[in-house]
Amino acid sequence: MRVLRDRLSCRAVVITDGKRGCVVATEDDWFDAPPPKVKCRDATGAGDAFLGGVLFGLARDLRWTAIAALANACGAACCERLGAFPDPAASRQRVEDLRTRAP
Repeated sequence: MRVLRDRLSCRAVVITDGKRGCVVATEDDWFDAPPPKVKCRDATGAGDAFLGGVLFGLARDLRWTAIAALANACGAACCERLGAFPDPAASRQRVEDLRTRAP
């Protein structure tokens, strides 16, 4: 991951791993970020939701640990519902709930 990050001149590389969450490699560190436990009904759109969480965290200048937790919560919340377009109002609160209880 560090080789890829250096080769592409990125601040970080993030790799998702489904039920195991994600791995983040930054300039200074790398770490595993486990996701919150949820009952997965449908994984459609979970990767896009995860990426949305990463982009939101970057836009808010969050630390990478917070970005990973937020992204994992977004992906997990998406998995709890059928289809890729859950109710946005309900989803935002659910992401907050999941983000704060991630391991």
